[in-house]
Amino acid sequence: MSIRDAVRYVLNNYPQAILGPLKDSPTAQHLRHDFPKAVRDIVNPLGEYIVEGSAGQGQWARSPWVAIFDPLITDTAQRGYYPVYLFREDFSGLYLSLNQGVTEVRNRYHSGAKEALNARAIDFRARLGNLPLGFTSATLSLKPSSPMNNSAFYEAGNVCAAYYSAADVPDDDTLTNDLVNLLRAYSTVSDADPDLSSAALEGDEPVGGDAFDEDHTRFRAHRRLERNPKVSKRVKDVQGFVCKACTFDFREVYPGI
Repeated sequence: MSIRDAVRYVLNNYPQAILGPLKDSPTAQHLRHDFPKAVRDIVNPLGEYIVEGSAGQGQWARSPWVAIFDPLITDTAQRGYYPVYLFREDFSGLYLSLNQGVTEVRNRYHSGAKEALNARAIDFRARLGNLPLGFTSATLSLKPSSPMNNSAFYEAGNVCAAYYSAADVPDDDTLTNDLVNLLRAYSTVSDADPDLSSAALEGDEPVGGDAFDEDHTRFRAHRRLERNPKVSKRVKDVQGFVCKACTFDFREVYPGI
């Protein structure tokens, strides 16, 4: 399924689908599986990203989403920052937005959550510098039916976004180019993230000077792989548990792995 077809499926089917049960709904399954797969087909050649979509948990989400996570930054929509497709509550269109996990911010800042999201968005834009072609930092209009809906907080958390009207969804080439450009912006923001700028993460030995600059890209790729359990499992399934350098058999010594 192409990215354009995946988008149009949600726009055309979600308003009717939410009148029925969430469990076993084809539209919910589309958001959890088919739409993310269409996105993975585009982003996988660019790096090891996690792609997830949601139509809600237990009850229908008013504004469904499909997000792309760099596991070096986050692996959940609840925290961190990430590119995400966000649908308007009235399904008149959707945004591709560099946005923020709102759950963690709401839990931490309570009544000041929107102000915190706005302040963080300004900081992210400062790190980014120039916005990607076709993107704007204008406030999103997700048409929230309540100021307490997650969609209202995603409006506040927007760093930059491109809007697509339901009446005129762009072709696949345009959607693909926009996604690739936003992923580059995502990388630019994370490269300037002070929490990620040191190799001394979670027990890694610090590297200084030119050596760090030269190895930074390789280090980030390594951390993405290390933090992505899906990638780790695929490697073990294909390569097994025997070290290619010394032939040490981890499964023989540690049979429980």
